[in-house]
Amino acid sequence: PQDNPVVNDFRRVLESMGTIDYHLVVIEVPKGRDAADYEPLVDALGAGYRALPEVRGVQYRLPDPVSLIDQVLPQAFLLLTPAELDRVGDSLTDPGIAASVAKNHRLLRTPQGSAAAGLVRYDPFDLLPIFLDRFRQAGAGLKLATASGYYLSADRSTFLVAIRPRRPAQNIPFARRLLDAGAQVEKKALAGFHAETPDLPLPKLGHTGSYAISLY
Repeated sequence: PQDNPVVNDFRRVLESMGTIDYHLVVIEVPKGRDAADYEPLVDALGAGYRALPEVRGVQYRLPDPVSLIDQVLPQAFLLLTPAELDRVGDSLTDPGIAASVAKNHRLLRTPQGSAAAGLVRYDPFDLLPIFLDRFRQAGAGLKLATASGYYLSADRSTFLVAIRPRRPAQNIPFARRLLDAGAQVEKKALAGFHAETPDLPLPKLGHTGSYAISLY
């Protein structure tokens, strides 16, 4: 679905963050239907793709930011531009550290202090605004229904499953093997979903990303 604005926005985000080596599965919710009814199908697709030997990882649910901090933080500086790294350097000077300590002290003395303690522990030097600016720029134009917990468009019409394969898309035999295995995953997931919810119309599935493009 190369003309789907939701998919194109997602691909632009991947490009801006420095990677587009993803295979994207697009699940279009039938018109007039509640997207929540199709969440079990998205879960089944995600689990099926994750089990494939060709696949390194699968993302289709929005992560819990706190749970990812320990994983992301060590590599986070690699995502910043030189200008943003200069801002980090300014924050780590003696005056910058003193300002952060004073801010944290004021924050912890407020009624919300207990809730803020975790943020202060993970971000004692107040670097979070720099990273938020970076991710906000990268995600500009990408609107998700965040309350759903899924990669679901804001209009609740389209789910996305982002699959990261183990080899690059330029490996054409591998890309073909990936798509063939994915077709079997999708066939099984759709059959299981239909058996559980026979009254619901099946959604339309599509594919995009460098792996699909390399074969067409």
